[in-house]
Amino acid sequence: MDDLRTPMLIECKYLPFIDILDPDKNPSKIVLCPKLEEIIIYGNHLDQSRINGLLNLTEGRASRSAKLSATTIVSTDALAPTKKVFQLRKHVSRVEYEFNDVLPKWDILPS
Repeated sequence: MDDLRTPMLIECKYLPFIDILDPDKNPSKIVLCPKLEEIIIYGNHLDQSRINGLLNLTEGRASRSAKLSATTIVSTDALAPTKKVFQLRKHVSRVEYEFNDVLPKWDILPS
């Protein structure tokens, strides 16, 4: 996992994955995936606790000189707490957020 640069989390319960990438929350207290550049989250139920987890991750990595260059969040069922989403800008160079209830073309299976 040392070479992981851009994980895309789609419709998953990603809090444990986010927590392990947060150097303040993983058991060893080190920066895992040091080459991580971007996190893309595509899914539903992006509530305040999930966005807080992402905010903690970006803050923890930035404090250890492992700042993310980008975060992309696509909410599919309801608007995420936008104030929290844009707080990510404190620790991430580029933050993109959108609400889109249509699956991306790459996620549609042919019928």
